[in-house]
Amino acid sequence: MLLSSRFVSTVRITGLVAVMVAMVFVGGCKRKYQAPAKAEFSPDDIKALVSNLATKRQVGFIKDIRIPSAENLGNVGPQAKEYGAIPALEKMAKDKDPTVKEAAEKALAKIKAGG
Repeated sequence: MLLSSRFVSTVRITGLVAVMVAMVFVGGCKRKYQAPAKAEFSPDDIKALVSNLATKRQVGFIKDIRIPSAENLGNVGPQAKEYGAIPALEKMAKDKDPTVKEAAEKALAKIKAGG
């Protein structure tokens, strides 16, 4: 049985979110989740992170999935440019929420600086 690419993509996004939630629980609720700076991301992971920037949504107790997605894209570095991260982050940087805006600006700076 073949799985549709949409199903696989949904499973990947759900898996990324599960990892983020687990990391918050392991690290304690006081600490903000952020992937290790040297984390490895597949092209599908990067595409999922970029798609997360388009919509504000709550996942578990993570208020806005755009923030950790932007942080992780910053950790991806220049490779994120190939997947449309720059325009998506620039749009996100215009958000009214200062936390969202700051996350986008930091990610843009890291991508443009080379990681």
